Amino acid sequence: MLTGLVVGVYWLKLDRELSDDFVPVDAWIIGFSTTDNDGGLPPFIAVSARSATGAVGQRKVSPDRLRGCQIGDKIAASQRGTDLKLSPSPCREN
Repeated sequence: MLTGLVVGVYWLKLDRELSDDFVPVDAWIIGFSTTDNDGGLPPFIAVSARSATGAVGQRKVSPDRLRGCQIGDKIAASQRGTDLKLSPSPCREN
């Protein structure tokens, strides 16, 4: 019974994360930071952005996906409630 409960909770959580009720929105870059990549190459950079409604999201990307990005640039994202997801190549969609 406990196993069934654990599997059910995990399935519900996974279903929520994969649901398509995210809506496309514009977001603006509010900052960059380096990440601890445990010695892996290439190092990653965390891009933080905020939507017009104040939702904040972050995505780790490789430096080559950030060419031309600056704080204040408008980028494509998707939002569900207060969750904001940035695209894998946020600056190439300007």
